[in-house]
Amino acid sequence: MRSTSRKIVVGYDGSDLADLALRWAVDTAALRHDPVEVLVAAALPSTLAAWTPVDSSYLDGMRQVLDAAEKRVSDLGYAEAEARLVESDAVTLLTDATADAAAVVVGATGHGRLAGGLIGSVSRHLATYATGPVVVVRPQASKHATRVVVGVDAGPSSVAALRYALERADLMGVPLTVVNAFDADLPHGGELALPSRMRVDSADADRALSEALAGVEEDFPDVEVTRETVPLRAERVLVDASESASLVVVGARGRNVFARMLLGSVSQHVLQHAHCPVAIVR
Repeated sequence: MRSTSRKIVVGYDGSDLADLALRWAVDTAALRHDPVEVLVAAALPSTLAAWTPVDSSYLDGMRQVLDAAEKRVSDLGYAEAEARLVESDAVTLLTDATADAAAVVVGATGHGRLAGGLIGSVSRHLATYATGPVVVVRPQASKHATRVVVGVDAGPSSVAALRYALERADLMGVPLTVVNAFDADLPHGGELALPSRMRVDSADADRALSEALAGVEEDFPDVEVTRETVPLRAERVLVDASESASLVVVGARGRNVFARMLLGSVSQHVLQHAHCPVAIVR
């Protein structure tokens, strides 16, 4: 894949998962020929800074985190990567970076006094308010898993999520599983109504899946695509699928008006419980 001329940004706090996020970003950037910018935030969020003074020892600690980032970049041997200490808090710094980055990559959780446990809240904030793709990295449950999994529905983020997933699968040369799950539970009608209702729901889900793929799949002819329509709750299906995936991709927002306002409930659940890295796309 040719370069997009857009950098991949990594939020770094010195934790093990930040190291994993940095490696994920560098591995991706090397395939795309994109630069990597590793950002270390020198300030606390305003909500904490009001009662947690940032003294010289804190700043010295963040400089040590920067040193660790620079060493990690050097160890990975990617010439197009650099680390910077920025006079901003992590939430503001990384949310702003999503405006023009190919992706902003963070670890699922942070650690220690310097991180203040903040990177977990940073990842949640980014997933909710970012204006571009966010990848939240955690270890893969299966070390040998290669496939990418993407969840689609009739929501406004599905096409963007599907295209991102196809691009990732094409980039890595791995298969893609496209999942459209629907909840077959019936509030009324009893068990006798369930089979016919499931057939209708399944047909609707199949149709939605075909419509989502139309106009996108043909742009990636080399990607092996498997379609799955599953009569279970989407969050359950995607979390289960993540156990045998290298990446799960979801749209940031779902179908209802409340989900469109903030992060969709399915995306939130997958972000919290997945067994591999998760990409939140809008």
